[in-house]
Amino acid sequence: MQSTRVGPQILAAVAIMLLAMSWRAWGDCPVSQMACGTVTPSPPVLTTECLPTDVTSGGTQSYDWPNGRIACSAGTGCLSGAATVDAYDSVTVTGGTPGSVIHITAVLNLYGSMMTTNLAGADAYFWIGAGSQTVESPHYTLFPNSGRFQSFSFARLTVSVRVTAIDGTPFLLRMGAGCGTSLNGCGAGSASASVGGQLTILDLPPGYVLLSCQGFSAGGATPARSESWGRVKIRYR
Repeated sequence: MQSTRVGPQILAAVAIMLLAMSWRAWGDCPVSQMACGTVTPSPPVLTTECLPTDVTSGGTQSYDWPNGRIACSAGTGCLSGAATVDAYDSVTVTGGTPGSVIHITAVLNLYGSMMTTNLAGADAYFWIGAGSQTVESPHYTLFPNSGRFQSFSFARLTVSVRVTAIDGTPFLLRMGAGCGTSLNGCGAGSASASVGGQLTILDLPPGYVLLSCQGFSAGGATPARSESWGRVKIRYR
C-alpha cells in the first residue's frame, strides 16, 4: 500500500467528482448540506443510503448526521463520494461559563477496507474541516501489482481538526469521504473499496455538551433535545 503518490486516473477522478457535487440544504437546518456523488436523495431524510453516482457506476454513498457517520463504496471502475456540512453549538450544562471560548478536536475515525486483484487499483481519502481549516488525509492507494492480491484496512487511522468555539455561537463542521477503483468497468470484480468515517469530539471541557442542528451530540449529560437543537436552528434562520 502506498499513500505518498497519486494513481494515474483514480485519484484525479475521485477528487474532481467530489468537487463537482451538487449541495442541498435541508428543512429547519438551512446550513446543513450533504452531497452524494452527483445526486441528492429525495425526499430529504436524516439517515439515508444515497443513490449511486450514475446508473452504471455501482458506487454507493451514505451519511448519518445524528450518529456522525459518512461512508462510500466502489467496485471496479467505480467512483463514489459523500460529504456533509452541519451547524454545531456548545451548550453549557453544569459548571461552564456561557460565552466562554473552548477548544475542541473533531476527529474522523476511519474504518473499512480496500482490495485489488489482477491489474486493478483502488484509492480512498477523507477530510474534515471547520471554519477556514480543512484537514485532508493522505490518498490511501493500492496500485496495480501484476495480478497479485492486495488489501488494506483503515482500522485505527484518523484525520482531525482543531476547533476554537464560543459557547452559544454555532460553527460549521464539514466532513467527507471519497473512494474509487479502476479497470474493466464497474462490477468486474477486480477491485473494491468500502470505507467510512465516524465523528468523535475530543477535549470538550467538563460541563459542556456539543450539539448539531441535525441531532449529533457529544459530551456528558445531554439537555432536552428539542430545546437545545432549537437553539442551533433559530440562529441560522
